[in-house]
Amino acid sequence: MREIGRSRRGIVYEAIQLSLERRVALKVLPTELTADPDKLRRFEREARILGSLVHPNVVTVHTVEAVDEFRFTTMELVQGRPLAERIPENGVSPESFLEWAIQLADAFKSAHELGIMHGDLRPDNIVLTENNRVKVLEFGLATLRGDFEESDSSHIPTQSIDLVAKGELPEASAYLAPEQLRGGRVDHRADLYSLGVILYELATGRRPSFEESDRDATPAPVTAFHPEYPTEVDGIIGDCLRIDPEHRCQSAVELMDDLEELKPRWLASARGSPATSGDRIGAERTRFPWQRVAAWSLPLLLLLSVPVLVRWLSSSGDTFLPEWTSRRLTVDPGWESEPALSPDGREVAFAAERTGDPEIWIVDVDGGAPRRLTADSATDSSPAWFPDGRSLAFVSDRGGRKSVWKLDRSGGPPSLLVPGGVDPALSPDGRQIAFARPDDSGNLRIAVAPIADPSRARLLTDADDGLWDHQAPAWSPDGETICYADFRDLWLVPSKGGSPRKLTTAHGSDSDPVWSADGGSIYFSSLREGTTALWRVPSQGGTATRLTVGTGPEVQPSLSSDGRRVVFSTFGRNRDIWLLDLRSGRRAVIPGMRNESSPTFAPDLSRIVFGSNRQGTYDLWEQRLRNGEFEGPPTRLTDQRGNEALPAFSPDGNWIAYGRVLDQQRDIWITPAAGGLPFQLTTDPAVDFHPSWSPDGSGLVFASNRSGSYDLWTIRISEGSADGEPVQLTTGETLELFPRWSPDGTRIAYMVEGQVDSEVWVVGPDGAPPPRRVTQGSHARQVRWDRASGSLLVSGTWGSESVRILRVSVDSGASTPLEREAVLGLSGVAGLFDVSSDGRYVVYVREDPTGDVWVLEAIKGSF
Repeated sequence: MREIGRSRRGIVYEAIQLSLERRVALKVLPTELTADPDKLRRFEREARILGSLVHPNVVTVHTVEAVDEFRFTTMELVQGRPLAERIPENGVSPESFLEWAIQLADAFKSAHELGIMHGDLRPDNIVLTENNRVKVLEFGLATLRGDFEESDSSHIPTQSIDLVAKGELPEASAYLAPEQLRGGRVDHRADLYSLGVILYELATGRRPSFEESDRDATPAPVTAFHPEYPTEVDGIIGDCLRIDPEHRCQSAVELMDDLEELKPRWLASARGSPATSGDRIGAERTRFPWQRVAAWSLPLLLLLSVPVLVRWLSSSGDTFLPEWTSRRLTVDPGWESEPALSPDGREVAFAAERTGDPEIWIVDVDGGAPRRLTADSATDSSPAWFPDGRSLAFVSDRGGRKSVWKLDRSGGPPSLLVPGGVDPALSPDGRQIAFARPDDSGNLRIAVAPIADPSRARLLTDADDGLWDHQAPAWSPDGETICYADFRDLWLVPSKGGSPRKLTTAHGSDSDPVWSADGGSIYFSSLREGTTALWRVPSQGGTATRLTVGTGPEVQPSLSSDGRRVVFSTFGRNRDIWLLDLRSGRRAVIPGMRNESSPTFAPDLSRIVFGSNRQGTYDLWEQRLRNGEFEGPPTRLTDQRGNEALPAFSPDGNWIAYGRVLDQQRDIWITPAAGGLPFQLTTDPAVDFHPSWSPDGSGLVFASNRSGSYDLWTIRISEGSADGEPVQLTTGETLELFPRWSPDGTRIAYMVEGQVDSEVWVVGPDGAPPPRRVTQGSHARQVRWDRASGSLLVSGTWGSESVRILRVSVDSGASTPLEREAVLGLSGVAGLFDVSSDGRYVVYVREDPTGDVWVLEAIKGSF
C-alpha cells in the first residue's frame, strides 16, 4: 500500500482489495479529525453521495468502512493525471475541448438529476485517464438539494467561504461562483459557473480575468486568443459565467445540449485543419510548412494528389463526415423503430405500436401523417424495401412462428416469403434475400436464398463465424459482400459463400450495419464511450468514427442511395427492477440510468441481487431490503472482466451462483454472498448458464450445449465447489433453458423453446419421472416455484402482446392471474423475475420501450 495523494479531507493510498483481487484507492480520514463530528460527518457524506452517483465520468465508491477509530472508503483507482496538468499554455484543441466538455456536462447532468451539487469543482479534482476519459473526484463539499432548500447559507457555501477566508483554498476561489463567495443562497447553478471557468481555461490555457472583485466584468472572449474557435463557444461559456444565477445557464442538460449541437458543425468545418486532434502544442509548427508553399505550386500539388486521394477514399472509407442537420420525423408518445428508407429516398417504412399492436407504417421523409400498411394482432417488425420500391419484406409471427413476409406498399394482404426467417435484406438486383435463421443449436445464422425459390436457402455462417447469434445482414452496393453483426462485432462474408472476416474488434456491441452508397464505408450502431450512437468504419477495415452524439440512443441507421440522408431511431428499452407486494399491491422501483436484469431474492429477504450495466458492463449488484422496502442505494457486488448476470442464491444464503461471459466463453461462477473471491465452477468450452440450486444446497442444475444442443445438466456442490463432473439430465433437439428446482427437491421445472413456441416442462432430478409439459400457449420466458402454494409462476405473453406472470398448477396446467397483475414489457429480458420465499413479494424486470424516427440531412458532402 502506498500513498498517492492527500487533501484536507483525507489521505489516499493505492491498495489491493484481496476479496476481489483488484487494485483500489483507499481514502482514509486522518485520525486527528475523526474526533471532529463535522469533519467525520462530511467524510461520510462524501462517500454516501458518491456511492449513489454511478457515472463513467465520476469516480466510483465501492465501500465505506470503519475499523476501530479509522474511517475509510474503497474507491475506483483512477490512472491518469489531474486536468490542471493536461491543459497546455495556449489551451487544448477543439476536439479535446468538445470531448472533455461534453463528458463533464454529462457527469453533472447525472449528479444534478440526483439532487447532488459538487460545490468545489476545479481542475485539480478532475483526472484525465490514459484513454482520455474525464473523472470527477472529491465530492467532499457536495450537498444534496434538501440540505439547502429550507435553509440559509450556513451549509456548503459558508464552509467554502470560511475555507477561502482562512487561506485553505488559495486556488479554489477562482472557480467558486459569486454567490458562494458572497455567502448567498446556492444551488446547482454554482457548479455550472465552476464549469464555465474550467471550460474557459480548457480553451485558452488561462482562467478568465475579471477587472472587478465582484466579477461584474466580462472576460476576454475565447476567440480573441484562438480565432479558429467558433463564436458559439463564447456564448456557451459566457452563459455559464453570468453573475446572476437567474441569468446563468440553468442546467447541465442545457449545457450538454448546446455543446452537442455545436459539435458536428464545428468539427465538420474543422476537418481540413492540420490541428485536428490532441492538444494544441506544436500546432503552429504543423501548419508552418504549408504557409510557406508558393502560391504557384499549390494547384499543381492538388492536381497531383487528387487521383491518390480518390483511390484512398474509395479503398479505406471517407474519414471526413458531412455537415448535417437533424429533425424528428415521428412524434408519437409510444415507440417507433426500425426505419428503412425507400430506394428513392422519399419514404420511410418503420415499425410502431401506435394502435396497440406492433405494425408496419410508412411516412413521407418530409413529414406528414404516417400510413399503416399492416393490420393484424400479430407482431410485425423489421421492414425492408425491395429495390423497385413497390414492395416490402417484413417479419411477422402471424403464422405462429416468426417468418419473413412480403407486402405491396399500396396495401393488400401479405404473402409468406421465408418461413422461419428474420432480419430480411434484399440484394441490390432484387433477385436474392439475405436473412437470419436458427441452426440446429438454436443460434441465428446468416442465410441467402433466391426470391424465386426461398426453399433453396444456403447458410453463409456457422458457429465459428461470430459469437452466438448472427443478425442484421446488409448487402454491399455491388452485391458481392454481406455485413452482419454477432453478439458484439461486425463481420463480412462473401454473398456467394466463403470465409467470413471480422470487421470491428472494439467489442462495443456493434449492430445494425448498413453500407454507404459507394461501398467505402459501413454505418452502424454501437455502445462505445459510454453511450449508444451511430458510427462509421471503412469497409476495408480501420478506425471507426462517431457520427452522432449518443443522447437518444441512436440505433438502426438506414441510408438513401444518394448518400444525402440517414434515418435512424432513438429506440431503446429502459429496463428497471420493480418490487411488487402481492398482499398490499404496493410497488417500488430501483431506478437506474442503464438496464437491469435477472433479479433474485436472498432466502432471508435481506436483499435483491441483480445484473446491471450501470458501469458499462454487466456486473452483479445488490439492493438491501428491510421489511420489504428498499434500504439505501444499490451497490456493486462483483467487479470482473466480461459480463455477469442470472444470479441464484444457495438455500442457506451463503453462496451466489451466476453466469459469466468472458471473451467467447460462457461459464458458471460462484461467489460468497458476503463478499469474497469468485471462482469458476464450469470450464467446458461449451455454453453453460442459468444455474439453480437444489433445495439442500448439495447441487446445481444448469443449461448447457456441451452435448451439441441445449440440455439440462446437474453437478454436485460441496462448500461452494464442484464435487465431481456434470451429469446430463435431459436430451432433445429443442432448447431447454432456465431450470428451477422445486422446494421439495422432487422436480425441476424448466423452459423448452421450440421453433414456434416456448412452454414450461417438469422432470425428476434423476430423469424420472420423464419430462412432462405443463403449460400450453404461454410463450414462456421464465419459471419459478411458489413455495407458499406449491404452484408455478410463469412469465410469458399468454396470448397477449405484453409479458405477464400467471400462476400455474403443476398437475393440471391450469393458469390463474396473480393477486396483482405485473405487466413486464415485450422482450425476453422483461420476462425475468423471482418470488420471495414466503410468496408475498415478486421482483421483476419491467421494460418501457420508447423511441422516434429521426432524419439527418447532409448540407455539405454526403454520408
